[in-house]
Formats: sequence, structure tokens, C-alpha cells
Amino acid sequence: MISDYPETQSVLIAEICRILKQNGSICWQVGNFVEKGEIYPLDILYYPVFKKLGMKSHNWIIWKFGHGLHSSKRFSGQYETILWFTKPDDYIFNLDAVRVPSKYPGKRHLKGPNKGKPSGNPLGKNPSDVWEILTREWETLVWECSM
Repeated sequence: MISDYPETQSVLIAEICRILKQNGSICWQVGNFVEKGEIYPLDILYYPVFKKLGMKSHNWIIWKFGHGLHSSKRFSGQYETILWFTKPDDYIFNLDAVRVPSKYPGKRHLKGPNKGKPSGNPLGKNPSDVWEILTREWETLVWECSM
């Protein structure tokens, strides 16, 4: 039964949260459950599990991919959700390590006290919470993060 699904993994989640460093993060990737043509978004079922453990939500990240199960009675699902939780607010987030190229590198302020100075971060911009990652790239990313 779908309502029992998060319950079956709550013991594992509790153990992961227990051993997580005080300033650490957990990213929990979930998709949707389909039963008799009805879709159940698993991310909303997991939120209370993490909150009960005192975790704080920082992002719902959408992982968009170009493949997936096709359906004849609804649109083809081509995304999953990554839930990012941390223990209390003193967590590590290294934005510079995940920056992506700026849309307009070299862009400068047109007026004001910073006129003529670069208007963006030279290391790139903060990526959005929608990620388009090919399957092989995702497998590489997961492997690198687990090392």
C-alpha cells in the first residue's frame, strides 16, 4: 500500500540522519509511484518523515531526464525529485564548487557606483533547482559524491 511506503524506509532514514555530521546534508531522490493509472508524488510523503527527525528542508530539486516510461493515457514522466535536508542551520554549502557558466560572461554594470565593473561572479552563477542530467552524468555525479 502506498501509504506504507515511507514507513518502510523511515528506519533507514532515521539511521542516516543519526550518523549525519551536525553540519551535513542529505539528498533523498524519489520519483512518483503509479498505481492503476494514478500518480502518487513520493516527495510529499517523505517530507513529514524528515521533519519528524528534526531535519530542515532547503530545496526541492527537479532532476529532468530525456527518457522514461511512456504512457498512452497521460504525459510521459521525465523527472524525479531530490529533497535536500540538513540538520540545524549550521550546514556546509559550497556554492563555488557547483557554479555553472554565466549566461553573459564578462557582463558589466552600466551605471551606479560599480559602473564598468563585472556584474557577475567570475566563477559562474548559482545553478537553479531544475537539473537536466543525462543518466551517465548522474551515475558519475553520484559516484563522485560518495567518495
